[in-house]
Amino acid sequence: MPMNCAQAETAKAEGFVVSDRMALLKCLDLTIPELARLKAALERDDVEAAAAAYIAHFRAKEIRSPAVTYTGHMKLPAVIAVALVPLAADQDLADLPQIRSELAAGLTTWTLPIDNGTLRFATSVEKYELVVPAN
Repeated sequence: MPMNCAQAETAKAEGFVVSDRMALLKCLDLTIPELARLKAALERDDVEAAAAAYIAHFRAKEIRSPAVTYTGHMKLPAVIAVALVPLAADQDLADLPQIRSELAAGLTTWTLPIDNGTLRFATSVEKYELVVPAN
């Protein structure tokens, strides 16, 4: 037997699930202009169209979040540093050289061990450069 709106409200207040879609939809504030399609479907007793209108209402509804205060587009600085390290065919990944990095004055300096010493380069949002050791 279908619920009426009062029974649905009582069920919700008591923590029960309102399993009658028609009663649930009829409990909505149908004076809201955005729910006109839903209201018209309920007046025709077309629960499927009413449910579809309800879902469509929320798909189109803009829900503002107080945590989000900016909308639009902006460019953000980003740096991605990639090191391509050639390996011999039989070389194990555990034998990869340890790349170190240190951050100072807005630059990240990377140190990569190579056969005859180290290769150092620095990256920032604005630049990428090879660090040549002083003689």
